[in-house]
Amino acid sequence: MQDAVRYQWADEATRLLKDRQDARALEILDKLIIAYPNREDLLVSRAYCLSRLGRHDEAAAIHRNLSQHAASSERVQRLGLFISKKAGPVFAASAGPSP
Repeated sequence: MQDAVRYQWADEATRLLKDRQDARALEILDKLIIAYPNREDLLVSRAYCLSRLGRHDEAAAIHRNLSQHAASSERVQRLGLFISKKAGPVFAASAGPSP
C-alpha cells in the first residue's frame, strides 16, 4: 500500500470515528491493519470501534494483546478504561487476573 493511500484511508477512518460511523471506520481500519498489522494506533482505533459496536470480546482481545506486547502505553491503558466502562463485568472477566 502506498503511503499516500494509507494516509488518505487513515484520515477517512479518523473522520468516521469522530462522526461515530464505527462500522464504516472499521472497514477501513481492517484494510490498513492488513498492510500494517503491528501499528498500535490502528489496533487501538479498531478496538474502540468494536467496543462501540458492542463487540466487547473482540475489543478486549485486542486490548489484552496490546497490554502484553506494547508495554502498556497510556493509549492502551485508556482503551482498557473505555472498554471496561462499555462492557462492565464482561471485560473484567475477560481481562483475567492482574499480573
